[in-house]
Amino acid sequence: MKASFSYQALLLVLMSTAVHVDVSSAKSGNNGDPRTWSVSGAELIEALEGKSDTGELGGEADRIKLAIKASAYIAGVADATSATAWCGAGSILPHELADRVYTYLRSAPPELLKGRASTLVIKGLAKSFPCAGQR
Repeated sequence: MKASFSYQALLLVLMSTAVHVDVSSAKSGNNGDPRTWSVSGAELIEALEGKSDTGELGGEADRIKLAIKASAYIAGVADATSATAWCGAGSILPHELADRVYTYLRSAPPELLKGRASTLVIKGLAKSFPCAGQR
């Protein structure tokens, strides 16, 4: 119960500060229109590594901010899919979720990283924390 509360408290704090992965300058592959909410696997890796939209490392504060935004994104996907796509919510610390997803993303082929980050987060969590019937 206590681990679940601290996970929920962290998620609440992150969400209350309106944390999101900033891809507003990214272009969609279809018509060049700006995207404001869609995140690819490659963009999520860059954010977890603290790299800006240009792939460059900024100052320490910028790197930390990007990594926190990416971790909050992962926590949101994890919260939405817990007990349906993966199991272990409440017993796994948020930084462990981000670490397992990052490891999964780094092992994925480049073509797969062009896809939606949310789908890849779900696959990474399911691989690391499968439910009893999915092992």
